[in-house]
Amino acid sequence: QRPPLQIGGLQLGPTQQSRQPVPRLPRVDGWSIWNEPNFPTWLSPIWLHNRPKRARDMVAAAPHHYRKLVDAAWTGLEASTHENDLIVIGETAPRGAKKPSQLGNAMPPAEFARELYCLKANFRPYTGRAARQRSCPVNRAQRRAFRAGNPGLFRARGYAHHPYSLDRRRWRKPTWRHPLKDNVPIANLRRLIRTLDRAQFHWGSGREPKQELDPG
Repeated sequence: QRPPLQIGGLQLGPTQQSRQPVPRLPRVDGWSIWNEPNFPTWLSPIWLHNRPKRARDMVAAAPHHYRKLVDAAWTGLEASTHENDLIVIGETAPRGAKKPSQLGNAMPPAEFARELYCLKANFRPYTGRAARQRSCPVNRAQRRAFRAGNPGLFRARGYAHHPYSLDRRRWRKPTWRHPLKDNVPIANLRRLIRTLDRAQFHWGSGREPKQELDPG
């Protein structure tokens, strides 16, 4: 029989007893779901590999996968009595690109946010085949159920973002604006804020989401 394993004041083994009181770990009450899901290092694929010829033919894939991650995390936190904790979603990287020949690129964060909420560039919902490709609501009944079916997207306390002013391995001034409007360094934060506001209000949230800025 193996001898018991001693870890600090805790003895693990045949006797399963502690020689001295073991302090309880502090309760975790702050959660951020995933890290930079618009960046291929953290979540892949970013784009559907459908051999697009033009940028407008590219189909977002990562927002659908991330939506499922948020749903699963929210379900688990709610089941373990954490639904009233500080829970934020997003954690998006500040930049991306949209080139049909480079489907391994990151996705611009403002576009990722729109796609996460199943909205096109004009903030109208995807329908038909485009909606099915993104696992978004296809018909009116599904759109009515979208908000209730995705509580993490609408009940999270905020949206986290990494607004680094970094481009081509070079740090820029905080006032620098990225030439692609859907990329969001610190000077372009209003773009992401407006995107989140419009997405929330489109689905009948009735409240303005808070923005959590993570300086990294």
